[in-house]
Amino acid sequence: MKYGKKANVFIPVAAALLLLLSACGDGGRNQQPTATVEISFVQQTYRVEAGKSVTLNVSVQGDTGVEWPSPPSAEGSLTPNGDRALYTPVLPRTEIEKTYEITVTASADRTKSATARVTVYFPAEHVFYYGINNSGRVIGEFHNGSENIDNVRAFVKEGDDYTVIDNPGSAGNTNVRGINDQGHVLGYYENENRYFLKTGGGYEELEDYPGARGTEYTGINNSGQLSGYFTNSGGYTRGFIKTGGSFEIISHPDAVSAACNYYWQCGTFITAINNSGAAAGYFVDSGGVYRGFVKDGGGAYILVDGDDDAASVLVTGINDSGQAVGYFYDADSPARGFVFFMDTGSFDSIDHPGASDNGVRVFGINDSGQIAGWFDDGGKARGFLMQID
Repeated sequence: MKYGKKANVFIPVAAALLLLLSACGDGGRNQQPTATVEISFVQQTYRVEAGKSVTLNVSVQGDTGVEWPSPPSAEGSLTPNGDRALYTPVLPRTEIEKTYEITVTASADRTKSATARVTVYFPAEHVFYYGINNSGRVIGEFHNGSENIDNVRAFVKEGDDYTVIDNPGSAGNTNVRGINDQGHVLGYYENENRYFLKTGGGYEELEDYPGARGTEYTGINNSGQLSGYFTNSGGYTRGFIKTGGSFEIISHPDAVSAACNYYWQCGTFITAINNSGAAAGYFVDSGGVYRGFVKDGGGAYILVDGDDDAASVLVTGINDSGQAVGYFYDADSPARGFVFFMDTGSFDSIDHPGASDNGVRVFGINDSGQIAGWFDDGGKARGFLMQID
């Protein structure tokens, strides 16, 4: 009887265990499989102009939502809406182009994510070249054609690489006017009317000529001498060379000496200086015509005459090899570039096949005879380089 009682106790337990094992041994054949979660961007790379937005679209597989990041304010704004988001990236003033990565995650499986790359760029509709040094570095400006205060980026171009010249402590347009062989850059902040000298990573603000209504800096040589011009209290413009803290005033003897309504209508303008201290520029004569000249290291004035039909000649650059460049206006023609050889007095015009009625302007020449300037193609400014013989 005892054995029978024990048998009656264990038989139902064994049956229950058999049923449980039988159910597990089914291998889940009666269960529904879980759907795989996958996430990806419909497009992996995007390009967008600075100030504009782009819509990012995400493709999802399985029952999941999308978790969007919150980019720092320096990277712009992101407005999610389910599996898409409106992204407005920000281009720092010190960049011409910058790429950001946006990574999204599947909310149902955080191990699944996808990344898109968004490149924001400055839309350079106009490009101006304003100088070139002996290592071939070019200074210039990009212009996007808009009217807002950030429509100009100044740069140094070395080969195919561009470095933006812009003081983070300043706002608005930055312009460049000169570069020497050490890579020191001369420029100014247009909206603040302040000139600066960039040496390495620092920006030094330049002083005005004492008592002047306005002071313009135009060039720099390897010893740090600066060229420029100022307008005095009587409205008359004079050129100068600044060495250290001293200004040497330059006035062409044939320049009109009477005060005028606007500073560009009278006086002397120094636009460039070479490493021997020779200055180049132009003056306004008694007939109101711009006349180009070079003041050599010995103090002599050399007149730069153009073609017989040239109405005005403006010298804008000079090298150490006795060559000066600039642009001139014929009586019935657009601006044309030129190179002037001081040893022979010859004057050769420079044209560009793509130039329109607004012509060609040359602003810089190095000792190897490389020329930098820009021309108007009928709607946009185009920087160019050329080699003279």
